[in-house]
Amino acid sequence: MSMETEIIKLYTAAQEQIVKTFASKIANGTSYSFQVSLLAEIKKILNKLSRQTEKVIETEIPKIYNATQADILSQYNKMYAAIGETAKVAYPEAFAVVNEKAIALLVENTTLQMTDAVNFVGRRLQDTVRSAGIEAITQKITTGSTVQQTKKLLQDKLISEGYLKVPTASGRNMRLDSYASLVSRTTTREVTNTASINEAQGIGEDLVKMSSHASCCSICAAYEGRVYSISGETPGYPKLDLAFSNGYANMHPNCRHVINAYIREFDDDAAATQAFSNRSFDVDPRSAADKKAYANAQEYNRELLRDRKQWENYKLRLGDDAPKTLAAFRNIKNNYPDAYDKLQTEYRASGTVIKQAVEESTG
Repeated sequence: MSMETEIIKLYTAAQEQIVKTFASKIANGTSYSFQVSLLAEIKKILNKLSRQTEKVIETEIPKIYNATQADILSQYNKMYAAIGETAKVAYPEAFAVVNEKAIALLVENTTLQMTDAVNFVGRRLQDTVRSAGIEAITQKITTGSTVQQTKKLLQDKLISEGYLKVPTASGRNMRLDSYASLVSRTTTREVTNTASINEAQGIGEDLVKMSSHASCCSICAAYEGRVYSISGETPGYPKLDLAFSNGYANMHPNCRHVINAYIREFDDDAAATQAFSNRSFDVDPRSAADKKAYANAQEYNRELLRDRKQWENYKLRLGDDAPKTLAAFRNIKNNYPDAYDKLQTEYRASGTVIKQAVEESTG
């Protein structure tokens, strides 16, 4: 299982556990004791998530880095063999320190990003729970006999205001699981590209080639498939920093592109490759079909995200009466209109009951 898959699995499970906790936790005693108990459970879930994530990061990043270096060395050695050059065993000993520092920095930065996100969500959830408690007090529904109404008010508040969101550098608010996916995927590419660059330099190679993908975004389209000079000192090729201009070893967050080995003597059409590498960076080379494929993929991801958010809201309000999994919810929504209409009716009716209960308790 890849680091990305492991982390997404951890964050998705934690997020679903938080939703389940909000939906099903028994509201006994006073409103205050309910809040304390609920916050303690949330803290327990998030602390466990942080510990598990840190362990995955510390284990997987060195594995990815070392495996990538072995792969890039193998790529070069196959080319060396084909053109009659002597194979390299590994990078010089002096580069061992470079690799150790690179791995340590990648582990530290990734752990910090993930920890900050979890802590932010924890603070936001605490604020939401306490805010709902204060609102319940002002509406006079906090006696022992109406603590269930406090719970329902909290669930409704979470649905209306949104939760489990993390602010990003671009100003967007992303769901915690989506943010974890973004960071883990971005980090994986940064680890592989950093390892490839360091390995190439370690064996004395300066040229590398960017991968190409059938459907990519407008940012990457102008940069993919080119050969770059790592140092910028090999004549006739653009410097790699032109592609990696953000200070990281990728073109943007969530980027799929990776660095591959390249030796001019091994390329049967080296002149054409060089000309392609030096074409204008201001032109989007994608065909209409490529652009459409990318747009369709993005729309599918947005639809999946909307369905997950909707399903979690249904689980918050309906608890065990909601579909047990996202797949089951999407199946009902897309294939069984009568069952979906019934589910929608139950969801809306539950919201009306909550509203009426609050109005009655404050009347």
